[in-house]
This record gives sequence, C-alpha cells and structure tokens, in this order.
Amino acid sequence: MKKLYFLFLLFLVGSLSFGQVIITELADPNNNSSVNGLRYVELYNTSTSGQDLTGWELRRWTNANATPQGSGIDLSPIGTLAPGAFAIISNDATSFQTTYGFAPDIDAGTGGAADSNGDDQIALFDPADNIVDIFGVPGEDGTGTCHEFEDGRAERGATVTAPNATFNEAEWNVWADSVVNGCTNHMGIAQDAPGIFDPGQWIGASNSCGVVFGSASFTCNSNTIGADNDGVIVNIPYTGSNAGITDVTTTSGGTVGGDDPATTADGVITITGLFEGAAWDITLVGGDCDGITTSGTVDSNECDPSPNTCFDLSTGLELFELVAVATNSDTDQWTESAGTYSMNGFCGSGCLEESNTWLIFGPLDMTSVTDLVLEFDAVEGFDGSDLNIQYTSLYTGCPDGSVWTSA
Repeated sequence: MKKLYFLFLLFLVGSLSFGQVIITELADPNNNSSVNGLRYVELYNTSTSGQDLTGWELRRWTNANATPQGSGIDLSPIGTLAPGAFAIISNDATSFQTTYGFAPDIDAGTGGAADSNGDDQIALFDPADNIVDIFGVPGEDGTGTCHEFEDGRAERGATVTAPNATFNEAEWNVWADSVVNGCTNHMGIAQDAPGIFDPGQWIGASNSCGVVFGSASFTCNSNTIGADNDGVIVNIPYTGSNAGITDVTTTSGGTVGGDDPATTADGVITITGLFEGAAWDITLVGGDCDGITTSGTVDSNECDPSPNTCFDLSTGLELFELVAVATNSDTDQWTESAGTYSMNGFCGSGCLEESNTWLIFGPLDMTSVTDLVLEFDAVEGFDGSDLNIQYTSLYTGCPDGSVWTSA
C-alpha cells in the first residue's frame, strides 16, 4: 500500500505542475488589410511551470460552422512556453513587426485561426485533441453576439488564471465595430492598430511590480447629445502597490491624478481634461513597474443623456418649438401659455389664406424603444382640419424642408 500511495502522490503532483496556457488576446484591427496584415492571437502561460506546446494547435470555426477547420496552426515551433511568457501567432509577420515593433513567434499566414475577421470562434487544442481554451460558441456566427470582435479586439479579463474549455463571455473585454447589448464588457468602438493593441502584454500578467490595472470607467462632466462634446474623467482602477514607482505619466494630453500606486494599494488613477472620443493611456515609471501601461478610447457618445421617452408637455417644463413658415394676413400663429398651445387661423369672412405654422418637438432617441405612445388633449372651436401628428428622422431645421410621415 505504501508503494501504491507513493506512486499516486507522484502522479498527482506531476499533473498539477503542468503549465496553464490561455488565450489572452485576439486582434482584428480596423486597419487590417490584404496588404497590411495586423491580426494575431496571443497566448500566455499563467502558471509557474513551463508548458511544451509540441503537438498543440490553434483552430478556427469560421462564422457559424459547427466544426473547426480540418488543420489548425501547429504550435510545435514555440517549444516550451516558460512561466509568465507570451507566444504571438500572426497572419503577416512583416506587417506585424512594422506595426508592433517585434517579430511574432509564428507567421501563420491568412485563412486560419490567426486571421479571423472577428465573427469566428478560436480554440487552443492539446495533442490529445482536447479543447484547452476557447473564445466563442461553435456553431454560432459571432456577428451581433458577445463574442463579436470585428474591427477590434478581445482581451482576457485580468482575473482569469486558468483556461476554460467552455466560452464564458464574462471573462473577456471586447471591442467591435457595432454595439452589442447584454454583455458584461463589450464596447462598440472599432480600433486601429497599434492603438490599444498590446501583443506581449496583458493586464492580468504576473509581474514583480505587483500592480495590476483593471477596466476603466468614465465620469461625465456634462451630458449633452452629440459626439465628442462632453468632458470626461477616465477612472483606471488598480490592485496592489509598489514603492518603487516614481511617477505615473500619460501621453493623452490630460492630467493624471487620483491615488498614488507607490503609496496606496488598491486605488483608482484618474485622467482629467479629456473629452468623448479621446484616446487615453497611463504608464508607470520606476522600479519593477517601469513601462507597465494600459490604454483605451472613450466612446464618442459616452456621456449622451439616456433616452427620455416620457415627456409631459402640459406643465410648461418641456415645450414645443413654435415654427411659423408662412402666416395669413392676420399673422396668426401658435402661442403657448403654461403648456397649453393655441392657434386661431381665422383671417376674416371669405378669407382662405393658409397659415403654415408648426409645433416641433425633439429630437427623441428611439434606440430600443418599441412602445412609444403619444397622447394629446385637443379642443377645436370651429370646423377645420383634424390634429395631424407627423414625424421624421431627418429634420433639416425647417418643416417645409423635411420629409414627414403621418403617425
């Protein structure tokens, strides 16, 4: 029994010492092209043991295909991936080095797992043909889902420490060219390389610095409709601290503030003085943390007010715009008093002159609105035209210059 127990213990310890390799980044930059291949897959060994990748493969399920490509990218040339080390597999080694400043580990060419256009599924397979780690849901086209990264990137969350053979969207930060609702951290912002792409770095990577950045949030200084017009404070949370840090810098043009990671553990670094649409970055300076950076871009409409589809026009707090395109000889037009709107178009006996005057209200953000109801109390003193409610999505600023549809 002692021998059996001893052998079992050796097997158990040996199995636990294997490295854990995960996918940490998938890249499909918006400026990728057939002559400038910038796509890549990044792998990282999260454990304290090396992992021999001989016989391992990266494979792709294209679009909604239920089975992966027959032959994947052979990772054997990487050999053993050391603890805390990265491996980069690109679709164009020359363009990759020009853009990101160093050569990838494997130049896989086009058409495979390193050349996804953002709506495919990518997985890491071991020599026994088992899925070790996966991004996406096989059999499901990624378009419009939480695993769409078209014209953007998918970055593994900082807290992930082990591979997952079943896709969990909550483990990923995703950027794409379209907005997808219902996801944990999916941003509808296309990204050009190099920009926020950081091959060979990962927010969850172990380092002697001890400071790890989290996902940024934004505080708005104002909330007005329109792109790139509201001031924003960028809030970058971090865990840990390191007394060797001498400075926190930015190239984004804003001002760095908030907590000091040299003296305060688990705080928030801020960047003030930026606006919607701005690119931002911070870099730690000094000691073991020197050069550690994180970056991103503020959504152009980050601070736009939430859609308000419930307006009460009877109190006078929210008013129609009174627009007179043409009046009759009595210059009759709409008037307003305490939320009541009146119009008298009578210009005398036998007068048939037209009064072209309007009540205009908007714009209304109708995103995701499916049950809008309009209610009016209308009183008519004489026979005439019925109340006519019309709407347009392309208001020119003048009613006669816009195309209207009757409600």
